[in-house]
Parts: sequence; C-alpha cells; structure tokens
Amino acid sequence: MNTKTIGIVLGLLWVAAIVWVVLLWQGETPTDPDGPQDSAAVDVLPDRDRPVAADGSAASGSGESTPPDVREPKVVDLVETSTGAGDATETDDGPGPDPSSVDDVDDGTESPAVVLGDPDPYERKILRQIFDPLEDAAQRYSKHDDLEESTFFGEDQESNQAAIDRLLDEAIETLGLSSINETRGRLRAIRGELDAAEERLSRDREARLSAPFDSEVSTLEKPFTTTREDYEERIEDTEESIARLERERTDLESEFVDELRSVGLEVSPETARGLLSTVSGEDFVEMCVVFHNVRLVTVRLQQLTEEAGESLDVARRYYGSYVVLVRILDTIQKDFVRRVREDQVPRLAEYSEKARENIAQAKRNLKDGGDPAIAAQNIRSNELTLDACLAYSRYLLDQADAVARQNEELQPRLRDAINTFETVQLSSQVANAIREARRNFSALLELQVPDLRGFENVELQQEFERLTDQLLEP
Repeated sequence: MNTKTIGIVLGLLWVAAIVWVVLLWQGETPTDPDGPQDSAAVDVLPDRDRPVAADGSAASGSGESTPPDVREPKVVDLVETSTGAGDATETDDGPGPDPSSVDDVDDGTESPAVVLGDPDPYERKILRQIFDPLEDAAQRYSKHDDLEESTFFGEDQESNQAAIDRLLDEAIETLGLSSINETRGRLRAIRGELDAAEERLSRDREARLSAPFDSEVSTLEKPFTTTREDYEERIEDTEESIARLERERTDLESEFVDELRSVGLEVSPETARGLLSTVSGEDFVEMCVVFHNVRLVTVRLQQLTEEAGESLDVARRYYGSYVVLVRILDTIQKDFVRRVREDQVPRLAEYSEKARENIAQAKRNLKDGGDPAIAAQNIRSNELTLDACLAYSRYLLDQADAVARQNEELQPRLRDAINTFETVQLSSQVANAIREARRNFSALLELQVPDLRGFENVELQQEFERLTDQLLEP
C-alpha cells in the first residue's frame, strides 16, 4: 500500500470518528436490532381469544385497528390498573393514553380502584369470564324479533331463545362467584358433621346402658366386646368433637355475616343462621351475590364506555352487555318470587294440613281409650309443626315480597335500558346516546339489595331445619 492510499484511509477513519462523536454528543444511539417488529408481521388475535397470563395480563398480540384517540379499553387493562400491576403505557393495540392527560379529564366518574377497591381473585375471575356470554347474548337479543317464530331450517326464535337461556345460565354462574359460597359450603359440611356426631352420641349412650363393665368381661372376650368404659370414652371423644365443631361453626358464621355485609346485606348473626337453615336462604344469598357482582361489572362497563370516547361501535358493544345484566337481575328476581309463592309456601301448607290431620287422629285415639301421655306428646309435636309452618310461610313471603318490590323498581330501568340500546343501534347522535347510557348505568347502581327480616325464634329453629330438609327433597 503506497503513502497516498494510506492517507486516504486515515482520512476516512478520522471523518467517521468525528461523526460518531457528534452522534454521541446529541444523545442518539443505534437502533436496537431486536426492536419493535412490523405490525403486519404480528399474529392478530381478538382480545377474547388471547391467552391470559396468571397475573391477569393479556398475551402479546394486536387487536382490531382503532384510531389512537378512541382506543378501545380492555377489561384486563382495568384489572391491572386497579391492582397497580404493570406500569407500561403501551398495550397490544398501541400506545395507551398519556397519564397526565387522563388525570386532567373530569368526566364525573371515579376510577374502579376508588369505587370498588382492589379486585379480589373472585372479581378478577368474573371480569375475565363474564364479557363473552354477555356480548353473545346481547347480539342474539338484538336479532331475536327479526327471526321467524319457527322454521324447519336455519335459526328461529325458539332456537335463538334456547341459546340465550344457555348464555344467561353461564353468565349467572359466573356472577355467582364469591367467597360467600365457599364459607356457606364449609358451614354445610360442619352441619353434616354435627348431625353425624349427634347421632353417634345418641347411639353410644343407648348402647352404654346395656354394655358390660370391664370387670365382667373375660380376657378372651375383651377384644370382641365393647364395654361400658369403652362407650364412656367414645362418648367423651364425641362430645369434644361436637364442642370443637360448634366453635368452628360460630367462627364461620361470624365470617359469613361479614361477607354478607360486603355485598350490601346488613344482617345479625341470628338472621344469618336463618339464611343458612331456610330453603330460600341459599337462593336469597345467591341473588344478593349476583346483584353485587352485577353492580361491579356495571361500574367496569361504565368506565369502558367513558374511556371509549365518541366511538358508537364500542358504546353499542358495552351497552348491550349492560342490558343483558339488567335482564339477568330481572330473571333471578322473578324466579325467586315464583319459587317461594308457587312451590315452597304451597308445600308448607300441605305439611300444615297433614299436622292438623295428625292432631285430629290423636284426639280420636284418646277418646277411644288411647294412652293420654302418648296422645299429649303427639299433639304437642304436631302443634309445633303447625306453628313452624306458619312462621316459615310468613318468613318466606316477606322475602318474596321484598324481592318483588325491588323487581318493580327494576322494571323502569329495564325498559329504559332496552330503549336506549335500540336508540344506540340506530343513533347518529353519538354523544346524546352515550350520555343516556351513562344515566342508565348510574340508575342501576342506586338500587339496593332488598331488606331481610330476621328470624330469631330459637324454639322453632330446629323445626325450621327439619322442614327445610323436607322442602329440599324432590
């Protein structure tokens, strides 16, 4: 290499060094070769079909293309925001809103974290599972009247209604998720253990009366004979088990009361025990849980609609889900009232009539020379059944009347919701339609769970439980 060539090479290296220094001075760095990929190369999945990570975040992927200023918020975004999980400002669909700009907007709504607090595991599960059946049911409701009533081929109103019913059942099952169910299940299990222990205790006490003493049993007979001392030891162990189970039940009942209050049902421990021992109690508690979770999801839908801005398509989607939620409330309330008035109370009337017949028969037996003590005992037992059936019927009817009154309050909301949804389907005045939807959201949130009258008659409590077991039989 001659001197001239070496000079040229050195000159080029010098120029390159100067350029590099200038770039560093300006704060620029080379592009990361592993940086963002071309969006066209990313596999596209709808939000509902994306896998969800264990922490609640959606897996990577791109959703439908929407303008940056009306980006459709996702339920997973809301769950992460309210729990403080994830600080990234970029989502699968593109950059998220600038936090500073969001804080400056005063739309009259509070964030879910303020309204509801941090979602617990049950609430997160509800939010992940509820939207698909709600949206599918909303679509089927919107086309129902346009279908033929019945047809041999294709979809008709009958098949569409059957599909709607399945979707509503799925949604109701999801909306019934709560820690209350777990506590109630544990209480039922303890009650079963207590019943078994009481029965075992009664048998052992009876057997102890005729059992031989240890001193009366030979060495050869001892391994095959339960002595009086053996029964006394078993009775003592069973009594200790019963005392332990009673303590566990008391603690769980206190926990149950706290959980009922968390869904808006203010009850005393005695009233809570009534809910656990009556045939309508489980339905009533489930209805209150669903009502609470409907309010929770409504707040989420309200925020999603607010964040969607002036996007009418998004408003239709979310408001359709809201209408289905109101229909669900209407359905479970009417079903509760129907079961009480048309099934449970008439069956109690049958038990009352049978008790009256038994009393009349006992009096005839006494008149014909029967044992006075036996007749008196049978009459007292059946009179207790009569009193319990009367009190039980009043208790159930009070519950049904309270739920029926709440359902009457719900009807204007349901009519408004359906009318607004039909308006949103056709409306070109986006702002007015969405404003009306927001008013309906707020109206539902103002509803409260029905009042519950407590049942605190200790004397009739066991009779209630016995009648409940009969009413639960098919």
